[in-house]
Amino acid sequence: MVYKNQLLLSFLLVALITLLSGCADKKDTASSCLVQLDSEQYQTVAENTNCSNYHRASGYLGLAGMTFSNFMKKGATDNLVKTLGITALDNASVYSSGNRNYLTKAICLVGPDNLTTSSRCTGQTTRTGTRGKDAKEISFFALLGDLIYLNHGVLDTDLNGTISTTESDNFSNLSNKSSLNSSGGGTTINTTSNNWE
Repeated sequence: MVYKNQLLLSFLLVALITLLSGCADKKDTASSCLVQLDSEQYQTVAENTNCSNYHRASGYLGLAGMTFSNFMKKGATDNLVKTLGITALDNASVYSSGNRNYLTKAICLVGPDNLTTSSRCTGQTTRTGTRGKDAKEISFFALLGDLIYLNHGVLDTDLNGTISTTESDNFSNLSNKSSLNSSGGGTTINTTSNNWE
């Protein structure tokens, strides 16, 4: 009888400890947010307001495909459209199309003042106060991802991962290269010193 009581008490004690340890980390700490990022739980971190803006922006970058593991895959850099899930953009001001939406969310959380206070971040969660070094680093990667997305989303009309001469010419309306000359005639930019861009 004593043995059964000890066994029952031991079982209840183990069950209680297990229950308490499962509830111990209800509010995520920086370390648990980082652990979740390391295990590629990007959505969980991005939506968790208990995680810092740095961690949340990192989660959004993960959702946008801007991860080292994604770029380490064979052929990833040969086709950035496929790697980053880029979709066609009608114009440069389409900030919420496809994975660019995640880049926008990251930029609004950690980006520079001129972007976080712009219409691009209307309706988004934006940072307040000054940015630390870590936020600036994540902001750089978010802006780099946005630049890649913008270039391919607008210029790469067939979304094959390569911006062809035809696609570039069609975008800039310079398809008749024979009309270009050193005075800028092909671009209708004329200067006296022939230093047009």
